[in-house]
Amino acid sequence: MRLLFITALAALCFCSATAAPQAEAKAQSKKAKHAVVAPTYADVAYDIHERTVLDFWQAEGDGPRPVKVYIHGGGWSQVDKKKQKGIEKFLEAEISVTAINYRLLNDGITLPTPVHDAARAIQFLRFKAKE
Repeated sequence: MRLLFITALAALCFCSATAAPQAEAKAQSKKAKHAVVAPTYADVAYDIHERTVLDFWQAEGDGPRPVKVYIHGGGWSQVDKKKQKGIEKFLEAEISVTAINYRLLNDGITLPTPVHDAARAIQFLRFKAKE
């Protein structure tokens, strides 16, 4: 019985010793996969309010590039443009990305102000498209 216990304990120690490096490698791979790419231009003002700013990631490639406009969720009352994910996929497909902030309802404003801010951000991007 004692031999069986010692054998099981040795097997458990061996398994945990080999699993730890695998778990560490998996965690590092997941962290690298979800690393945030720094924007080409950060906190660019598209209007005069302090929250009306956007981040822009320029896709590589010749000529004009399509742009994905990321308008964060939160029911117009919470969250921030910094919560976006998956930018790398669009950049790899040569699609530029922009993430916008807008004025929030819980800051004492009413609808349709945040919607107008989002439209203003798109208008700003169209105006700057040739740059």
